[in-house]
Amino acid sequence: MNKLYRKYSQEQWAIILLFLSGLYLMILFLLSDGLFGETDSVNHYLIARYSFQHPCLLLDHWGKPLFTILCSPFAQFGLGGAVFFNILCALTTAWLIFRMGRFLKYRFALAAIPFALFAPVYMVNILTSLTEILFALVLVAGIYFFLKGKMILSSVIISFLPFARMEGVMFLVIFLAAFLLVKKYRAIPFLFAGFVIFSLAGTFRYHDLLWFFNAMPYSEKGSALYGSGSFWYYLERFHQLLGFPLTILAVIGIIQLVISLFREKKPALTTTRLTEYYLIPASLFGFILAHSFLWWQGMMGVLATSRFMACVLPLCGFLALVGLNRINSFFDRRKYFSSIFTPIIILITIWVPYTLHKIPARPSWSDQVMKETADDIRTEGLDRYPLYYFDPKLAYYLEIDPYDSRGLQKNFPDPDQPDFSLRDSSIVVWDTHFGEFEHRIPLEKLLNNPCFRLLDVNSPAIDKKFHTGQQYMSAVFRKVPPQNPEDQWVTIKSDNMKLASLNRESKAIVRARAKVLYEKDQDPDKITLIMSVLDNQNEVKRCLTINGSYFKSPPGQWFEMCLLTQVSTLIPESGRIKLNVSYQGDHQILVDGLCLDLLSTGKKQVD
Repeated sequence: MNKLYRKYSQEQWAIILLFLSGLYLMILFLLSDGLFGETDSVNHYLIARYSFQHPCLLLDHWGKPLFTILCSPFAQFGLGGAVFFNILCALTTAWLIFRMGRFLKYRFALAAIPFALFAPVYMVNILTSLTEILFALVLVAGIYFFLKGKMILSSVIISFLPFARMEGVMFLVIFLAAFLLVKKYRAIPFLFAGFVIFSLAGTFRYHDLLWFFNAMPYSEKGSALYGSGSFWYYLERFHQLLGFPLTILAVIGIIQLVISLFREKKPALTTTRLTEYYLIPASLFGFILAHSFLWWQGMMGVLATSRFMACVLPLCGFLALVGLNRINSFFDRRKYFSSIFTPIIILITIWVPYTLHKIPARPSWSDQVMKETADDIRTEGLDRYPLYYFDPKLAYYLEIDPYDSRGLQKNFPDPDQPDFSLRDSSIVVWDTHFGEFEHRIPLEKLLNNPCFRLLDVNSPAIDKKFHTGQQYMSAVFRKVPPQNPEDQWVTIKSDNMKLASLNRESKAIVRARAKVLYEKDQDPDKITLIMSVLDNQNEVKRCLTINGSYFKSPPGQWFEMCLLTQVSTLIPESGRIKLNVSYQGDHQILVDGLCLDLLSTGKKQVD
């Protein structure tokens, strides 16, 4: 084994390891029938995919211009092409971390490659079209060339970091301090190279030289939507983001660097010392603390998301290498310790992501619903009509250019008008997440609107209640001339009925309703409308609920609770639906009008 290992140089083994890692990651993506990265990944892919047809997308601020420009040639081959681009970025990042370890004369530098690639959150983000992986590459490249003494090149690379992700602005300050400390003043002006180039290019789209600041896509509206949380959100779960083995090694590495720093009486301000003791720790902890502060204060419309940390996790891979060297140094006299310990740590590192994530990816509940909705739209021929939607995954599954105004439209022309200023026959695909939560359009606004007729509903195989209190679902409507919205329903005034009586082949769209009255001293959150689907053995197959607080009705007034869903009629004939209203508080509430509405047939065709 030693003879085989010594046959090739460290660099040759690194290339072999990178090739095998890239092949392994691509196979994982191909084996996945779900999406890693959820909606943001799809959004970034769609922007890159259609940027050739719509060149203005190349400078889309939310899409991140540097990512869009570099990823767009790969995205022309589909989402797999965009993922391949991210895999190339990750492999290059791991190569640079390895080269830094070699340059700084750390033993076992090859271990830096799996350490950099297989931190759990970083690994699953590689298999997406998200921007964090490119950001990590640009950051690590800037640090690498600083270490190598190529200051102007380092400065130019870092200058583009804000156009990979907004957080890149803070690194301009970190590198400015580094250039000042090593007295490389000539490199400082090049920190503005990215801003100069993109500011000039962006004036053609935004008509504003300072568009990077003035057209920022993150606003107070986003802050009000997502709220705020604990300052310790990221630090409390960092062992899950990095994995226990790498977390322990990285902590040991940090301790080792601190001890080494204090042992030096007069540490020289060399590029080597500044890289190890300043650039890497400042970049890592500065990024974590910045995101922690933004989430704590609810600023910049930032929702705390674990994937953000993928931007700096490769730096933890370097610190883990330092920690590994420190552990192995204790056992130098034990000849075979490092030969056994190091491979075991690497194998555990590669295994840990499987304990924290579903790999390969399986369809999430929203993936499942949007795919079924897209399939139904195609089957019914509804994609021939102007189609308005909220969830970007619908455009992905329909394989339609979402930026072509003749096909899909992501926003209503006038959401304040009763008919949203849509022309007749337009199709609207509402969903609980983006339609209700993000765009603040409740289901009832469409359901009770005389200008819209419900066509179809899709919900996950396993019911999922969104945090707004509404069941997660998609609902397809079409714009019609004003008419009574109740005409499309057949009302069955019963709280207990057999599924066979619905007279549907496989799926029925049903709406449970109840009128409720509660008093001022009673909590509407304790009022629950319950719809149960039971089989012929009286076993509950589904149980859907919605709380009274969702409807935001004042006390002392009758209000209607409503629960919409699809029901499979393939349950045996003696299966049934049962409705009831429960109240968990003191005293009693008044309930009236418990009934079930069935969406009438023959309404799916569009005239």
